[in-house]
Amino acid sequence: IVAQAIYANEQRRANRQEPREHLAQAVARFPENLDLLAYRIEVALIEYKVELAASLLQTAPQSALQDPRFWRFKASVHEDRDEIELAVSAVNKSLELYPLGWRSQKILAGLLRRRGDQDNATRLSRQSTEGKHIEDALNSLIESKAWLTVPGLPGQMVKFARLSGDREAEFLSE
Repeated sequence: IVAQAIYANEQRRANRQEPREHLAQAVARFPENLDLLAYRIEVALIEYKVELAASLLQTAPQSALQDPRFWRFKASVHEDRDEIELAVSAVNKSLELYPLGWRSQKILAGLLRRRGDQDNATRLSRQSTEGKHIEDALNSLIESKAWLTVPGLPGQMVKFARLSGDREAEFLSE
């Protein structure tokens, strides 16, 4: 029975590794695919493999410079290395490219807190939480297209966009 349990455990471990190997192979096969690379980097960061994420960032094609995810990942790598100013610069670039990026806002809030800027950190943390709630609501409703009928959600979206500095939101009504 013990041998069977050990064997079953080894099988489960092997099955968990297999998708990561396929992902690594896919990234190697399609190096210009930003979505694959972004997913691979995000998995590395989630698993606290920061140096792997850093080396993957080095392989990113030139087009990644216009993708806010890669700047956010870069900020996470810098933050892990205690390179706070480089992290702030990278996350600000991410927010410049996509002001509604609540994940980037959350990272910036943490960085501001580490700098001692509690007021702006608190404001940005609340703002990023609002963005996450909106994204969660949209994700749960997207299939049914019922999001347009949820009271207040379109107004919340416009308010969040304005707070995030989205210039196009200036022309929308709540």
